Amino acid sequence: MADTKSRNRNYCLDFLKGIACICVVFMHCEFPGWLGTLVQTISRFCVPFFFMVSGYFCFNESHMIDYRKKIKHIATITFFVFLFYAVLAVARDRGISITLTEVIQWLMFNDPIIIVGQMWFLFALLYDYLCFAFIEKLNITKCTLYLIPVLFLAYIVLAQVMYIIGFSIPNMYYRNWLIEGLLFFSIGYWIHRRWNIVKLSNTILIICIVICTFLCIAERIILGRDFGVNISTFPQILFIFLFCLKNSEYGKSTLLMKIVICLCFSSRNLEFS
Repeated sequence: MADTKSRNRNYCLDFLKGIACICVVFMHCEFPGWLGTLVQTISRFCVPFFFMVSGYFCFNESHMIDYRKKIKHIATITFFVFLFYAVLAVARDRGISITLTEVIQWLMFNDPIIIVGQMWFLFALLYDYLCFAFIEKLNITKCTLYLIPVLFLAYIVLAQVMYIIGFSIPNMYYRNWLIEGLLFFSIGYWIHRRWNIVKLSNTILIICIVICTFLCIAERIILGRDFGVNISTFPQILFIFLFCLKNSEYGKSTLLMKIVICLCFSSRNLEFS
C-alpha cells in the first residue's frame, strides 16, 4: 500500500508547495522599493495555489473522501494558532477586545480577529472543506463548475473594476472563503476530474507561465496597486498546476523537496488538504 501511494504521489506539487511556502514568507516581508513590489507580485500565486491543491485532492472517483478527517486537521491547526495569538496578546498586556462587528466580519468574510491577518487562509480553507462536504452530500458537485466563472467575475469586479472606477472595496469582501477560496478550490477539484483532456507540451506550458508572470508584473505596475490576485495570476496558476500534473517526478530529489518532506509531511495528511 505504501509503495502504491509513493508511486502515485505527485512530487512536483510537493515541490511547488515548498516554493509557495517560501513565497508566503517573502511576500509578507515587504521588501522596500521595486524589489518589494516585484517579490510581492511574483509571490501572489501561492495562496490560490494552496486552495487549488486542497480542491485537487478532494476529488476521488469512488467518492470516499473523508472530509471529517480534513476538517478536523485544519480546525486543530486553526485552534492552536488562535490560542497562540490570544496568549501572546495577553502576555503583551494588550488585552483582548472584540466587537460584534469584528465577529460578524470574521464569521462571514474570514477577516481575522486577535490573530494576524494572514491567517484568514486557515478559516477560509476550513469553510471550503465544510462547504464541499455539504455539496458532495447533496450530490450537486457539478454546480461548482458553473460557479467558477461567476466567482471569477465577482473577484475581478470587486477588486480591479471597482478600484478603476474610483471605489475602494476592503479586500475582505473578495479575499475570503467564497470569492477567492471556493473559486480556486473548485478549479483544483475540476482539474483533477478533467485535466487529462489538456494536451499541452512542457515547452508551451513553460512559455505560458513566463508570459503570465510578466503580465502580472505589468498589471501591478500599470494599476499601481496590489489586489491580492492579479487578473494574469489566474492563468499563471493554471499553467503552473498543469505543469506539475504533467511532470509529477520533477523536484523529487532536490534539497528543497527533502526539507518539505521533513517539515510538512511528517503528519498523516500528506496532501496539506
